[in-house]
Amino acid sequence: MSVSKVKRSYIRDLYISSNEKTFQYEESLPSLPVPDLSQTLAKYLKSIKPFVTEEQFNNTKEIVKKFENGIGKSLQEKLCEKASKSKNWRMAIHLFNLLDAYQVIREERLRPQATRKVVKNREPHKDVDKLASYFKTKAEGSCPNHVIIMCNGHIWTITPWHSEDEAYSVPEIMHQIKYIEEQSHALGRGQEIGALTFDYRDSWAENRELLQSLSDENRRNLHLVESSMLVYSMEEKSPQSFSEHTPYDGLVTIIIGHYQHEITTEEFEGKWDGPNDVGELEVPKRLVFKLNQELLMSIGKIKVLSKAMIDGVDIRISFFNDFGKNWIKTQNLHPDSFLQCALQLAYYKLHDKFAPTYETATARQFYKGRTETCRSCTVEVVDFVKTMTSPTATVPVKRAKLIHAVNTHLNLMKECTEGQGIDRHLMGLSLIAAELGLPELEITKDPSYTLSGGGGNYVLSTSTSGYTYGLGGVAAMIKDGYGVFYAFLPDVDKIAFCLTNYKEGNTDVDKYFLSLVESFRSMKEILTLPHSTL
Repeated sequence: MSVSKVKRSYIRDLYISSNEKTFQYEESLPSLPVPDLSQTLAKYLKSIKPFVTEEQFNNTKEIVKKFENGIGKSLQEKLCEKASKSKNWRMAIHLFNLLDAYQVIREERLRPQATRKVVKNREPHKDVDKLASYFKTKAEGSCPNHVIIMCNGHIWTITPWHSEDEAYSVPEIMHQIKYIEEQSHALGRGQEIGALTFDYRDSWAENRELLQSLSDENRRNLHLVESSMLVYSMEEKSPQSFSEHTPYDGLVTIIIGHYQHEITTEEFEGKWDGPNDVGELEVPKRLVFKLNQELLMSIGKIKVLSKAMIDGVDIRISFFNDFGKNWIKTQNLHPDSFLQCALQLAYYKLHDKFAPTYETATARQFYKGRTETCRSCTVEVVDFVKTMTSPTATVPVKRAKLIHAVNTHLNLMKECTEGQGIDRHLMGLSLIAAELGLPELEITKDPSYTLSGGGGNYVLSTSTSGYTYGLGGVAAMIKDGYGVFYAFLPDVDKIAFCLTNYKEGNTDVDKYFLSLVESFRSMKEILTLPHSTL
């Protein structure tokens, strides 16, 4: 058997299961736990220390003590009661493999996933969005299997299946894509309906209602977009059309993206060498909406707004080539925890202060679990950074501080993934208070809450796709912050980064990446210097 066939077999075996169903364990998953209130508040106090003065810290201690012995007790009881009652050519090949991945999920052949996060659409409503799910496994019945393709401002729909079990071939998909591309450019720039989703949520909710009210055809077209199995953009440069439809959500995006990428690059090697026959195909349908003057004006306004916002963001895609997860593991350190320490060192060296940091912690081991916030700028990381930048600290001390900081982060992340974090607990208590008609809690009104990142004020907003090629991107949460998305590449010992910042802020992605490279190298140096030379 050839090497390529062995590798193809390995890839499929890695993701496909013959005896377990993708969602078979979902209903047996435990509910998200409600953490002990005293423990959460103690962790919260420790998490704010790097960002507040001694006077602010003492003031917050009093607020926390009053909260714990007062309203916090009754809110915790209500929260526990609520929790106990409810459970929470390359392009054508690419699309062909996405269809394959979709079929794998419908037939529940993907290795079991902890929670179901597939084909959900965020419907805008006043004050709050709603998640709508149209996906069903084969065992549950039929579900939408059409694809939306956006090109030159036009929206098209195709159903790329000969039957429930047989997707179009790559040449057949290519035939449809070519038709859509030719027609879209012949027609000129389209209605650009997708731009409406770029607006503020309440405004989009109002425009969505208006759009549906204008005609039955509008309602049908919008439903086709929102219920589709995926939306595919054919924009030649940067996207000019925006869609709120999310074909996959959270971790499943990464798993399916990696599966699809591996099959595309390893099995097909980016080329199609199968038969080129094209059968009789249904002509792609262009979705045309009835628009009034108000909607046309909104689209024009949003295009100007979106261009200004896009132009105001700097994005840098970069690779750190010196080492990756493999070398870090040789030091008996966790790659993600090591990297988070490097992010803090790089930020401090560039900005001379510490950054309240959000890192995504997954709660997928719980029923309908999504994420928790890992506050990764810990007291121990601050101690490491101060030691690392001290001209008098010795290498053995620096090494010890680094190892301690890395292991502290690893334990913190473990607590967060086990439902013992801070932010979601405080959010739950705040929501219970709101349901009871109580005013905003003093603990979240306190300046220390905002200074430590609470309420969406984290200076570093970070996330990883793990050991995959699936590099994503996140925007900075605040004007003077950074968005940091990274992936430890699986076959080469490198780390990929997508860094973002706002041009109007006091930040610079280019300088930050250079500081990050310098930090990685200095951290490696203190780990690898022979003890005899210290």
